[in-house]
Amino acid sequence: MNRTTTFVVARVRRFATAAAGAAPLTPAAKAARRARLKVQLEALGTPLVTPPKRPPNPFLLFRRQELENDPDLKKPMHAKTIATRWHDLSDAQKEVFKQKAEPARSEYKRAYASYLRLRTPADVLIEKKAAKLKKLMNPTKKRTEKAAMDPNRPKCPPTGHQLFIREIFAAPPAEQKRVLGETLEGMASDRLAKVSRAWGRMSKEDQEPYNTQSQKAFAAYRAQKAAHDAEIGARDRRKAMNRVLRSAVAAERRKKKAATKKKRAKKAVKKVAKKGAGKKTAAKKTGAKALQKRLPQQPLK
Repeated sequence: MNRTTTFVVARVRRFATAAAGAAPLTPAAKAARRARLKVQLEALGTPLVTPPKRPPNPFLLFRRQELENDPDLKKPMHAKTIATRWHDLSDAQKEVFKQKAEPARSEYKRAYASYLRLRTPADVLIEKKAAKLKKLMNPTKKRTEKAAMDPNRPKCPPTGHQLFIREIFAAPPAEQKRVLGETLEGMASDRLAKVSRAWGRMSKEDQEPYNTQSQKAFAAYRAQKAAHDAEIGARDRRKAMNRVLRSAVAAERRKKKAATKKKRAKKAVKKVAKKGAGKKTAAKKTGAKALQKRLPQQPLK
């Protein structure tokens, strides 16, 4: 069983377990998992080259101006008010904010191009791993930022279904009407869904040319990807990175274990000291009682 087959089998088993309704994690297990991911994220470090910060768009500039004029709009309940005001602006009024945002946007494009040019293969791996760890830490949180893809990496080819969709969208109206029963221009909405349904109605013989073309492209893509990964040493870098993360988790476990052991030892020492103090107090009480018995029990005059 090669690596690809093992990976596919593992994913199928994981999805099957999730579909079967696996027992949810307890709060303690979730906290431990989150702590482990946090340790890995800290051990991962930061890439040598970081992406530039995205500048504000015209709407954000308008929102900033509205908040300066009316600070009460900062409350979440007034978010729709600002959006409504923006939509009510004319094109000429919106153009003013577009002109204000253009210099920062142009500078961002130049900085981003420089970032992609200076980024190393190690930076790509760190960014992708960091994005994955953050997603595992907060699965429900919606994230807009994504790790930028390696511009030198070969692009994944389209599937047979995607090739059919591209062909239909590029076909003349007569061909579209022959396949779909109507032209794309005449469709009110859901064009992509209607083209996909047309693909589903096709027989396997009609789908075969598209699938064959896609399989040939995927074979070439896998060869190019393997050559690219070998050139940058992606496999060795990934192994080294995972080794560092495992070592960080193991070190954190040892640290917690030592702290727990130290805490238990302190508690044991306190318990022994308390027990010894109790014995001394009991001995004092016993001696006092014996002394009282020996003394004459007569009231003082």
